Amino acid sequence: MSHPHPHAPLVSCCAQGRKPRQRHQSLAAGMAAWTRCTLSRPVTATPIGQPPLPQGPDLFKGRPLNLSWAHNLSDCHQELSWPLPLSAGPAPHKACTMCNRFVGTWKLISSENFDDYMKELGVGLAARKLGGLARPDIIISMKGDIVTIRTESTFKNTSISFKLGQQFDETTADDRKVKSVVTLEKGSLVQVQKWNGKEATIKRRLVDGKMVVECAMKGVVCTRVYERV
Repeated sequence: MSHPHPHAPLVSCCAQGRKPRQRHQSLAAGMAAWTRCTLSRPVTATPIGQPPLPQGPDLFKGRPLNLSWAHNLSDCHQELSWPLPLSAGPAPHKACTMCNRFVGTWKLISSENFDDYMKELGVGLAARKLGGLARPDIIISMKGDIVTIRTESTFKNTSISFKLGQQFDETTADDRKVKSVVTLEKGSLVQVQKWNGKEATIKRRLVDGKMVVECAMKGVVCTRVYERV
């Protein structure tokens, strides 16, 4: 007898009110046991993220069977109190979803107290003048869980790639060699740079569709605002 759907046997025992003949501790063995069951009527399951296919009513507890196959199997597990480890596959991490909001190209539209901040960093006068005249673009992209922030200007181009919460080496636009860590805090990307016993913080957050970048060191705070291109 052919099965009506490759995933249908996974729910047939519950649909017919029967329990499996034996308990299995592994998913592979458990699925093999379920496939030996046959359905009294076709029951279909839809892949995650796809619209539900037409299907018959759920025969246990009167609930409509309008779920992904992993969820259907989870319901069977709950009904039978079967100690089977279940997995619906990896879900998008919330932090990655939040980072996606920053993805795009941003251009500088305003800057406040940047010269004082550069002075606190130890940047020389000539470099501060060049940095103050530059109107950089910031390009933020993601590939998997790796975030890349590229800064392009007439002064200098820089790029960093990182995973949230993992330390990485960075060479800044003013040639500092620093250890950096970027974390996600209340929807903001917070970067901490450490070098020679010193520390600076760069906080990137979204406000009314713009990216506000706050750079701070020893009480000196610089605010730079970017808009999406």
